[in-house]
Amino acid sequence: MKNRISKLSFAIFATLACASAPLISSAADFRTNGRPIEGQYIVVLKPQAASLASEIRPTARVSTVARGIAANHGAKLVRSFEQALRGFVVQADDAALAKLLADPRVDYVEEDGIVTANPAYQQPPSWGVDRVDQRDLPLDGWYAFFPIGIGVHAYVVDTGVRPTHTQFNWWTGAPPSRVSSVGYTAIADGNGTNDCHGHGTHVAGTMAGGSAGIAKGATIHPVRVLGCTGSGTWSGVIAGMDWVRLNHTKPAVANMSLGGLANSSVDAAVANLTAAGVVVVVAAGNNYGDSACNYSPARAPSAITVGSTDINDARSDYSNIGSCIDIFAPGRNIVSASNLDNTSLRTLSGTSMASPHVAGFAALIMGQLPNASVAEVTQRLLTNATPNKVINPGAGSLNRLLYVIPNGGVYGTYP
Repeated sequence: MKNRISKLSFAIFATLACASAPLISSAADFRTNGRPIEGQYIVVLKPQAASLASEIRPTARVSTVARGIAANHGAKLVRSFEQALRGFVVQADDAALAKLLADPRVDYVEEDGIVTANPAYQQPPSWGVDRVDQRDLPLDGWYAFFPIGIGVHAYVVDTGVRPTHTQFNWWTGAPPSRVSSVGYTAIADGNGTNDCHGHGTHVAGTMAGGSAGIAKGATIHPVRVLGCTGSGTWSGVIAGMDWVRLNHTKPAVANMSLGGLANSSVDAAVANLTAAGVVVVVAAGNNYGDSACNYSPARAPSAITVGSTDINDARSDYSNIGSCIDIFAPGRNIVSASNLDNTSLRTLSGTSMASPHVAGFAALIMGQLPNASVAEVTQRLLTNATPNKVINPGAGSLNRLLYVIPNGGVYGTYP
C-alpha cells in the first residue's frame, strides 16, 4: 500500500534526519489515517519484540514491552494488544512520536482513527431470509431453517446487543437468552455490552435471531466497539478482535458490519484472528460503487467480504464493488430486532445487513462441521453460492449470491 505522508510525518522525518546513521536505518514506517484522532497512535512491534498467544502467558510479554517503550519515549500508554496484533496504543506529542519511530523494536506507527457502523437506511418490510434458501426468484414465502447452528459461537463486533429481545429467546430448548454474558466492551460509558444505538442488535438478529435470523441456535457474544452514536476508534475495534482471539470458543464466527478508510493495523488483526480459527465476515461498505479495496476491514484478504443486493437480485446502489468482494447477500429492506424494547422489529438497509446473512450461514456450516478450518468453511460457503445471479455486480466483483441449502445437506465442496 502506498502510504500518504502528512505534514506531521515530514516534521518527524526531519527530526530523525538529525539523528545518527544507525538510528535512521532503524526508523519505523509512519502511516496516516483519513480520519485521524489527534495525538493518538497505534504502535505495531516487530515480530522479535513480542509474541502472539502461542507462548505461555503472552500478555506479560506484550504489555511489558509496551510499558517500557512508552515510558522511555515520553508517551502515555492507552492500551496494549495481546492477541490480534503485536502492538499498543499511545498518546504522544511530536517529540515522543519521533522517538517511537526511531525505536528499533517498532515496525510501524499508524494514526488511530474514527470508525463507524456502515450506514443503515430506514426502509419498508423484509425478504432476505426468504431469498437465501432458494436458487431462483420468485420468492416462495418460506425459509427452511434446519439445522440451526447449535454449538456455534457468533461474535457480533458492533454497537452491542440487547440480550432480552425475544428474537434471542424464541427456542424453548435454549437458555432464557442466547446472548451470552461472556462479551466485551471497548466503550467506557457504563453501558457494558448493551446496545444504545441499535445497529448491533439488528445485525445479531439477522445472524442468529428467531424469526429474523439464519443460524437460530447459535450463541451470540456481543463485542461492543462502537458507542451510542454508532462510531468508535480503530484501536477500539482492534481491542475487540484482541479479546475475541484470546477468549473465543470454537467453532466461532465473527461479524464486522463496520468500516472506514484503509487501515493496515486492522487488516493485520483480522489476519491474526482468522489464523486463530475464527471465521471473519465483513461488510463491503456503503460508498455507492466505490471499490471495497479502499476500506478496512473490507479489504482484508482473510475476511469474507459481502456486498448487498435488493429484492430483485440487483446490486444495491450504495454497495461497494470490486475485486475485494467475495459474495453478495440480501441487504436492502431487511427486518430484524430493534434495541428499543424486547419485541419490536425495525427495517434497515446496508451492506451491514448483508454481512450477517453470510455470517449466519458460516455458523450453519460449522454447526454441521465443527472441526472445519476457516479455509474449509470459506470455500464451502463460496462454492455453495449461486453464480451469475446478481444484476450489475460492479466492475471486478465476483458474481456470487448467498445460498443456504434448505434442511441441511452437504454445504459446497472442499477441497
